[in-house]
Amino acid sequence: MKMNTIGAELRAARERARLTQADAARLIGVAPNQVYLWETGRRMPGAARYLRAMELLKAAATASDRAPG
Repeated sequence: MKMNTIGAELRAARERARLTQADAARLIGVAPNQVYLWETGRRMPGAARYLRAMELLKAAATASDRAPG
């Protein structure tokens, strides 16, 4: 998978969860600039980190969808 595709998928998942990059970083357990680097394609997460990040962001999006308001 291309880096720009991975970054776009991470960003879309983060936005669906209504999280800032800093919030997503805390959730995933990385520094905020790491999320920025992934989303812009300047760095690529390892496969395990990518899968875990997507899992956490999808769970956050589901929780966000269920939240009132």
